[in-house]
Amino acid sequence: MSDEFARTLCYLGGFLDKNVEIVALPQKWRFKTEYDIGAFVYKFHEMTKLPGTETQKIQQVFEGCKEILGIEYRENMYELN
Repeated sequence: MSDEFARTLCYLGGFLDKNVEIVALPQKWRFKTEYDIGAFVYKFHEMTKLPGTETQKIQQVFEGCKEILGIEYRENMYELN
């Protein structure tokens, strides 16, 4: 999430910008398979309006995650940046 988007959410929640501190946490989401990444993000964001079958939608979401966020394979797990 960008600082700008985080600050916008804080503003909408009624927080004053002077009281907001944005801290980046180097946390990675870990999954057993590439499909698990796509399925998690697909369901988490309710991306049901994408065209295709559910399997095709999940694959589209995974490809987007790979391209935009980056995915690494480490210690037998896939890590979503």
